[in-house]
Amino acid sequence: DVAAQQILDAVPPVDQNVVLQRADAAAQQLRDQLTQAQTQLTVLRDRYQQLNTMLQQGGVPLAIDRAEVHADLAAMLRGEAVRWKITGTFLDAPFTVEQTLNFGDPSAAVAQLLGALLQR
Repeated sequence: DVAAQQILDAVPPVDQNVVLQRADAAAQQLRDQLTQAQTQLTVLRDRYQQLNTMLQQGGVPLAIDRAEVHADLAAMLRGEAVRWKITGTFLDAPFTVEQTLNFGDPSAAVAQLLGALLQR
């Protein structure tokens, strides 16, 4: 069994095995992504609880102080999504959102805005 021993001697130690190192790196990347997802989920849960509490107490969770639109009039008249810069407060914290929204469907636009605010 000299040949078997030579094969075993030729195989690098586990901590130097490239395949295992890549697998370990991939597993670490997955762990990091899971940790990030858990953090984001915790933030989202906390914001949702704040929103529910404020609504139950009769508060105003969203106040828009200023909204600027960045588009040409023709695009707006065609109902196309346009770039907005909106400032105000959400759950008593100031915010500025710059994103493309289409107020042709106001409910969808507000849902998109609230979604962005909840994830902050």
